[in-house]
Amino acid sequence: MKIKEYQIIIIIIVIISFLFYFALLRKNTDAKQILVSNDTANLTSIGEVNNTQQKEVWSNELDNKTQDTGLDKADEILQKEVLNDELENKTQETLKVLVLEFDPILKTKGNIKCSEFINVKGNNTSIIEEVLSDMEYSSNGYLNIETTWIDTNEFPRYTKEIDIITGKDAEGNDITSKSYSLNEETWLTIMQNGWYEGMIHPKKGEAGYKDWYKYVDQITGFCFDYDYIIDKYKLIEKRNNGEFDFVFLSLIEPGNAYEAMMVGRNAYWINGSENTKYDCKFFPIIYANIVRKDTVFHSVGHMSECILSNVFDGNSVLNYNQNIIEVKNDEDYNKLSLWQKFTLCEYTLTSNSEKKYGLGNVHFPPNTVTSYDYTNNTKVLSNWKDWRDNYPNLKGVYEMTDSSAWLNEQATIGAQYPDRLHMRWWFKSMPHLVGRNEEGFLHNWWKYISTMDYVQDIVPSNDSLTIKLGKNSNLLEYTCYYKSGDSKLFRTNKEAKVQDDSILEISPKGELIGKRIGSTYVKIWKDGKNCTITINVTE
Repeated sequence: MKIKEYQIIIIIIVIISFLFYFALLRKNTDAKQILVSNDTANLTSIGEVNNTQQKEVWSNELDNKTQDTGLDKADEILQKEVLNDELENKTQETLKVLVLEFDPILKTKGNIKCSEFINVKGNNTSIIEEVLSDMEYSSNGYLNIETTWIDTNEFPRYTKEIDIITGKDAEGNDITSKSYSLNEETWLTIMQNGWYEGMIHPKKGEAGYKDWYKYVDQITGFCFDYDYIIDKYKLIEKRNNGEFDFVFLSLIEPGNAYEAMMVGRNAYWINGSENTKYDCKFFPIIYANIVRKDTVFHSVGHMSECILSNVFDGNSVLNYNQNIIEVKNDEDYNKLSLWQKFTLCEYTLTSNSEKKYGLGNVHFPPNTVTSYDYTNNTKVLSNWKDWRDNYPNLKGVYEMTDSSAWLNEQATIGAQYPDRLHMRWWFKSMPHLVGRNEEGFLHNWWKYISTMDYVQDIVPSNDSLTIKLGKNSNLLEYTCYYKSGDSKLFRTNKEAKVQDDSILEISPKGELIGKRIGSTYVKIWKDGKNCTITINVTE
């Protein structure tokens, strides 16, 4: 009897233990499902620019999930690859634009803005909206632009003092004092007689010339005070808080700012002097001239030329000249960087004197020898459609091209400016696909433009790795160091290129497969930079 009672007690304990175990297992499974759901949500909301910490969190979560659920190692690798691919190959990015408007109200003119007084065609708001719309269109839908607007109600401020009118003496002469910005009376004196229409000032001897010259000539070139707006409008704090990516200055004339300049750590020339004294991730300040509506996208163009010259050629060369190259044969042509090929205004094969053209640059369309000649009807052989339709698998197709290639868009958007139409055509023809080429350059050049960032160095965590014959779960680990000063840790096999595929193979899932005993190496490329990791295959 005692034996039976003891057995019953054991059975009860076993049953309770199993019930407790299954309850705990179900709780853990539910928690993991929630975690996976949260991971998926995060994938759609976080960009590559600030994702190092997020990637490490994902990697740790994936490691934990593998241990808890017993996922196959190949599946673990695949999940990490998916996360990396999502971050690098997003088909749309949100670009946050902060607009600082310097278009003050004129109290003596019925409280209208300066832009209204000089009868700007379309108000300053529409000018900004137009260029941002052009950027979204030309990026082939990659950019989704969000705008924040600050109306300063100020005249542009300069880095040196100028004379401004503060009144009249008994004889009607100007009484002046020193200031770092114009006031209403001085600005109106400069703007009299409508000189601003078409940017033509009064000629010597004409009415208004004396007053115009006296007050305009003292405002030197590129003297806009960037430090003033950075401090007053807390741009560094806003940038560090992720409140914007780009700044546009909507300036009434005379603004005297660079078309574009860069601020922050490791800033570089983008058609204006860089300012590196501020502790923030770099950002551009782009001049949107309220009077010169046709120039705003042009300014974005020069900025982009500098960025892409840095990415592909390692410099910010911008000499405003034609990109004309003589090459001996197709082999020499193929040695040119992608950026050089894209911006060719002309190249001549010396073997047969045949002239061909790329897409030109901001100042020179492919079919002209004169800057700003956006309506030239000269026909030349250009491969612009090859770039737009076939990249990265360029087929070497050229066709006769003139200004109608970009001017035809006028019927679509009603644009009045050939410069703007040319820029829309030029930007829209840039590569805009996902992935990277053999040298690690992104197929989407708009990602370079929107971040201004690119890889400068790649350092592996280990110079060598030893694996076994057959499938292996090891992940290659390396860190990319970027122009901005950011760094990102990658754990992936997919981007590696194998030197000897008789020794090593990388499966579609990202597994390292040792095929025979021996040593080889893999290379990882990003933005024209690479690192090498030796792989030793043993029994």
